[in-house]
Amino acid sequence: MKKILHILNDNNLIYKSLEKLDKKALGTRTKVGLYKAIDRNGYFTILFEIERKSRVLKKDVLVYEQLVQTISQALDHNFKFKVALINAPLCSKAKALLKENGWLVQQTSALGM
Repeated sequence: MKKILHILNDNNLIYKSLEKLDKKALGTRTKVGLYKAIDRNGYFTILFEIERKSRVLKKDVLVYEQLVQTISQALDHNFKFKVALINAPLCSKAKALLKENGWLVQQTSALGM
């Protein structure tokens, strides 16, 4: 989590609260790190920590969008911001779809899950 905080601080994303979500309780088996954060203005943010060797494709983005909906229903609130910290090659169509759906995409090579 320390590496994630360092990356967020480098991009001027500062949060009052940051907690890891339990994927088992949410009923998902995806291999991404899920975090719920509250920024200084009190807005909720969902953070996805994605580290993989293969390329992130458009179909993966659709799975992430569905996962956001599932988490929103489970926690009973919506997220104002969605952030994807990606340590993998990213397809241009997937990146465009993320931006279109309101994601802040940060590609990095320093995550290390």
